[in-house]
Amino acid sequence: MKVTDIRTIAKDMGIKNASKMKKNDLIHSIQLTEGNSDCYGISWRHQCGQQDCRWRQDCLAE
Repeated sequence: MKVTDIRTIAKDMGIKNASKMKKNDLIHSIQLTEGNSDCYGISWRHQCGQQDCRWRQDCLAE
């Protein structure tokens, strides 16, 4: 997903300063706002069991 699309999602969710955040920080903020752990791109991501995560494909490609 492109950073501009991620910023739009973040802004729609009411996340402040989304236009100034880097991709990982944006996604982490979105994950926390959704009530999930902010696990995008962490070292154990290949063992992640959250199959329905909207960031899964992008996260595993990192």
